[in-house]
Amino acid sequence: MVINAILALIVGLVLLLVPQASLKSLGLLAGVLIFLAGLFLILGTFIYSEGQKTHPMWLLEGIINVSLGLILMLKPTWLFEFIVMMGGIWAVVVGMMQLYIALGTKKEDLKNKVVLIISGILSVAVGVFLFLKPDVTSVLMMQIFGVVSIIVGIVMLMFAFKIYRLWKRVKKALAVEEKQKQEQEQKEIQAKLAKAKQQQSIEEAEVIEDDDAIL
Repeated sequence: MVINAILALIVGLVLLLVPQASLKSLGLLAGVLIFLAGLFLILGTFIYSEGQKTHPMWLLEGIINVSLGLILMLKPTWLFEFIVMMGGIWAVVVGMMQLYIALGTKKEDLKNKVVLIISGILSVAVGVFLFLKPDVTSVLMMQIFGVVSIIVGIVMLMFAFKIYRLWKRVKKALAVEEKQKQEQEQKEIQAKLAKAKQQQSIEEAEVIEDDDAIL
């Protein structure tokens, strides 16, 4: 757990301090993996083809993966920016739907209408920002992930130390209990030895008395 916590802290610090480089590294890694997957699909199309019959879907998927992989290797941040832009479009659509619903709301339900209007305007504004500034948003997301990773790492470290302290207490308690058990066993052995010696002394005394009586 301590190792995982340290790794989480390291990853969090990297994402927080160098978000742009982290973004490019992740995009490049994703591009290489997608490119290799596409190559395997294209090779598999011809290797596992039955006679003259090929697998067109494998070939098509392989070409798409290779193309996407090349794009990501040439522009590693493109994937994250594309995801952010899609999120911006979704936010704009949701905001427009909320504004449309708000316009159709009855005047008597003024409270819900105001909430829908404010929510719709905020959604549209956020969506437009995400769509127009995907690069800034991607870097900000990396930094947010970094902060979250650092928090998770700190919590894991605290939990690990608590477990370690609890384990030490349990170990100490078990050691004390074992010591007490050994002391109790030692006392019982000494009591048995003392009783045996006492019995032996009584028997010796009886033998002496018998000898005296004979004399």
